[in-house]
Amino acid sequence: MPTIHTLRPNVSREEAILHFSGGLPGWLRRTTLGPLRLLADVYIPFHLFRIDISNRGRAETRFLGVEAVTGSLDPYQFERIPDSAAAVLIDTHNSLEPRLNEKRAAQLSIEKTRRLLFDRGFFRMRDLQITATYTSETLYVPYWVGFHGSSSRARLSVIDAIRRRIEGIKVRTLLQDWLQQDGSGLPA
Repeated sequence: MPTIHTLRPNVSREEAILHFSGGLPGWLRRTTLGPLRLLADVYIPFHLFRIDISNRGRAETRFLGVEAVTGSLDPYQFERIPDSAAAVLIDTHNSLEPRLNEKRAAQLSIEKTRRLLFDRGFFRMRDLQITATYTSETLYVPYWVGFHGSSSRARLSVIDAIRRRIEGIKVRTLLQDWLQQDGSGLPA
């Protein structure tokens, strides 16, 4: 069983079950997806980069996590590298393998940083320079995956256990591809 370095979750198993099956959202989920049959914790790898930004003569440093399987998920921003209070080591089979190489992940981190900066205002950018340095750390982000259904076909719903939000099609597709490709399946 591999040991991974993961962020400490903000959503417990009990909270995830309640979120998937309780209240009006749970009723809607049961109606559209079927009853909750299984809940599993899954960990997605993010390569961590130090991002140095020079804009209008001012320097800024950030830390950005880029999803390390396909690079398609939203990045994680950090003020500093997560310490032992924010991250833990765990043993699990429910983790995706990083496939994105360091060079491609660095390119994506620069693109994603540029997009984040442009969202704050395109006209605030002047002489913009962005460099990304891999911190040689891959950090895993925890997700709760609910398996719903009443027949042989399972449907997924996913909660980001850090941001406390329901995830959309990008995360569900990533996890469905992993489940179909991996062959070992869940739960572990």
